[in-house]
Amino acid sequence: LTAVGQIFSSYPVSLQLAASELLLVFASGYGSRPSALDTQQLAQELEAPPGVRQYHTNQSLIARSGVVHDVVRGLAASILAGDEVLMMSLALTLAQCSYHADNVAGLIDAGFLACLPHLLAYDYRHPLTPVAVEALWNMLDAAPGPTR
Repeated sequence: LTAVGQIFSSYPVSLQLAASELLLVFASGYGSRPSALDTQQLAQELEAPPGVRQYHTNQSLIARSGVVHDVVRGLAASILAGDEVLMMSLALTLAQCSYHADNVAGLIDAGFLACLPHLLAYDYRHPLTPVAVEALWNMLDAAPGPTR
């Protein structure tokens, strides 16, 4: 995952898009992201279904690898470049990562909150807006109780 993260620094946009798609699928547990209720109930169980275990394993690997920092850096660069296609791809990846509390801390440390105003500056009908709102909502949802 660390090698994948390096792609977001100076490689061509087409390669960054492919790496973003790869991380998006990986972060979702290959399409098996559990519902919020399943996540709360099954995360601690050893008997959790394989899809739930795969999702949590992948999210933990993402959190430990630090790849979230690289994706946020890539998002900031795409904002400066005005590349909406790359912004959308990276924002979707980060939104998928934001479902897991371990990654939320990485998103905050990497400066994702500084990118949010740029993503929310578009018209409410723009495809980036709901993705940014979803990521922000997930980050707020992962916050400890007293800050809610």
